[in-house]
Amino acid sequence: MTDATNDILSDLDALLKTERDALLSGNLDAIARITEEKTALIEALGAAEPEPEELDEIRAKVRRNQDMLASSLKGIRAVAERMSELRRVRKEMTTYDANGQKTVVKTTLSEKMERRA
Repeated sequence: MTDATNDILSDLDALLKTERDALLSGNLDAIARITEEKTALIEALGAAEPEPEELDEIRAKVRRNQDMLASSLKGIRAVAERMSELRRVRKEMTTYDANGQKTVVKTTLSEKMERRA
């Protein structure tokens, strides 16, 4: 392994740890910034042509972070869907009558929130 390859692997390893920490803390802004730097390091690593066994640990960390990112995105989508459903429920309510026929009841709730002591 050359010194340049070793430096790239070390930088990438440190960046993957930072990315993992950002994923665990939910810091999406940091993840966006890290992605650009990670892409550049991976491209530099590809140009350095390291031995395949030198990449095993990095490959596992990249895969772990990708799995965490996918789970984060899944959670964000679930929250967005839930919030959309809650907004829909505020505007209308769907019920079924004794015959199983669907009925939509429009609601006219005020936009301002009521405060109670």
